[in-house]
Amino acid sequence: CVGDHASDGPENPAMTLAPPRPPEAATLPTRRFGRTEERVPVLGLGTAPGGFGLDDAEAEALIHAALDRGITYLDTAPGYERAQRQLARVLATRRREAFVVTKAHTASADELLRIQEQNLRDLGIEQVDLLFIHCIGSFTPEALLAPDGAL
Repeated sequence: CVGDHASDGPENPAMTLAPPRPPEAATLPTRRFGRTEERVPVLGLGTAPGGFGLDDAEAEALIHAALDRGITYLDTAPGYERAQRQLARVLATRRREAFVVTKAHTASADELLRIQEQNLRDLGIEQVDLLFIHCIGSFTPEALLAPDGAL
């Protein structure tokens, strides 16, 4: 996912994206999200590269370009270092366009709430659209499903 891709292209690939298409030209197919009425694109953007490699301006340009192209499913996590703050600066003006996904790495309900409150502060928003238990295989089903478990 994140690594040394120096031979993959230009030194700053986020800065060499094609000019954004007008929003009405974005024709990325969408699908119904589970049993909800929410529609999400078939392609999402993970923000880890912004947290681990791209500088803030490059990461924010990449997120804006994704939204301009109809990629509205934006996936982040507190472990992605600066990525949530980068996304927050974009969401300050484009929240209505985004389906925001974040994560918490815990089996504890109390810890899940604490992490989610911090996620909301870092993202500068009142709610996320989806919260995952990150690396769910790290926890036993008993811990996750216990009365004080995250699920």
